Amino acid sequence: MKIAIVEDEPLIAQRIERLTKAARPDASIELFHDLSQALAGLADNPTDVVLLDLNLRGDDGFDLLKAAVASAAETIVISANVDRAMEAFEWGVVDFVPKPFNQQRLERALDRLNLGDRSTATRLAVRHRGRLEIIDTQRILAIHGAGDYAELELNDNTCRLHEKGLDALEKILPKDFVRVHRSHILRLTTIRALRSRPGSRYHVTMETGAEYPVSRRRVKHLRQQLSDG
Repeated sequence: MKIAIVEDEPLIAQRIERLTKAARPDASIELFHDLSQALAGLADNPTDVVLLDLNLRGDDGFDLLKAAVASAAETIVISANVDRAMEAFEWGVVDFVPKPFNQQRLERALDRLNLGDRSTATRLAVRHRGRLEIIDTQRILAIHGAGDYAELELNDNTCRLHEKGLDALEKILPKDFVRVHRSHILRLTTIRALRSRPGSRYHVTMETGAEYPVSRRRVKHLRQQLSDG
């Protein structure tokens, strides 16, 4: 695991590094002390996890947070700016660790990397045409697997490519998104019908007219969600 620590106070950065090494002794750790350094470094050398402060020598760490959540990396915020915790969770961060913190609290945040009960993201950031674009999750109709990436199908008949895969996005999407197949996540309210086909195969028809397969092991759960809706 590669972990990037973005913290402008050297002593605090060293402490985070020490505690992180104790919690994840096999991890490769890199330190960044300002926003521009971190943006350039993470663009050149992608990481698995970003431990991010929000106040970086007067620069707003949310500029880096948006870039981080648009990538395949997971983000944990470590900050004294607790008034911005809810805003951070809206971007789908793994956890918000308020300063001051101890070893146990940091370990708990790192342990959340493997859990599915994440905060619900109301916005996703994607890289599109050389810039970061912010997408409200209400605009998303469906999400499809595209190799290691995910293709966001939007309500204006356009698509965007997200650097996170379906498994990572599934953890942070609102509850009205449902995984129907290893290659498809759909917005529940846009599903118009669930039908069976010969050979115990199933598919859904969307309000757009598109059809997608449904895995047999997911049919019961999908029926229940459609019934509840």
